[in-house]
Amino acid sequence: MDNVGKILVIGGSPQHHTAPILTALGAMGAGTGIIHIYSCPANLESAKNHSSNFVLHSFQSYTGSLGLYDVKIIYEIAQDIDAIAIGNGLGQDFDSKKALLAIININKPIIIDADALIPEILKIYDSSKHHWILTPYLDEFERLFEVPATPANILEVSQKYKINLCVKGHIDYIVTANDFTNNLYSVLKNDLNNIDLGDKIHANYTGVPEMQINGTGDVLAGIICSYIAQGLTASHAMKLATYLFGKCAEQLIKTSEVFSAESLAKFFPQFNAI
Repeated sequence: MDNVGKILVIGGSPQHHTAPILTALGAMGAGTGIIHIYSCPANLESAKNHSSNFVLHSFQSYTGSLGLYDVKIIYEIAQDIDAIAIGNGLGQDFDSKKALLAIININKPIIIDADALIPEILKIYDSSKHHWILTPYLDEFERLFEVPATPANILEVSQKYKINLCVKGHIDYIVTANDFTNNLYSVLKNDLNNIDLGDKIHANYTGVPEMQINGTGDVLAGIICSYIAQGLTASHAMKLATYLFGKCAEQLIKTSEVFSAESLAKFFPQFNAI
């Protein structure tokens, strides 16, 4: 694809350095050429060692976390960005939450992951102007929607919010909302096996149990963000990302003594299909 896209990764905090770098590495492996990372100073020092192609921006707050001083700068950067990933390692202090709620109003596709998955985001969601992709784990889904993550509830939430859900586990289930043009999507990562959801579900069988290690969700968020930035629909991006990421893990565990989220991200370009 000629247009490799431009993305912005917003994440990290003084306590959590690795997550946004994994997201950026996932996006790079999926084909994105220009990746901005907006993070804490300590995290940016580490990012320099991973790629000279990253465009680095530092949080402005003296605390080293995302704050309201960053919002205007992020809006300016976002003018030239195709998609945004936010939440990986971000933390959830008061100022970071206030900044988050302002940033996710940017009129761009936004992958909302990890620490950005707070109940307050649903209070400001407007399907007429927001272009969000949510990527919660099971417990994050339950905290966000206040219902157990049973198959019936997943379908009910999908219909209520008109969202797409990809249930990530040993088998990946992608539940498609009735209208593919909906602006709020969700990728839910959990184990749901031997469930018959009829023709509303797409099943992906690639992957290995070892993918449950920390950081794989950060990489997946970056891959999905990259595919969105390159022009894929949310449904296509989620299906392709989960399928290829699983195939990557299957091969890596056979050929390498090291199996980690970072090694998966670096191995992924061999499986990238676009």
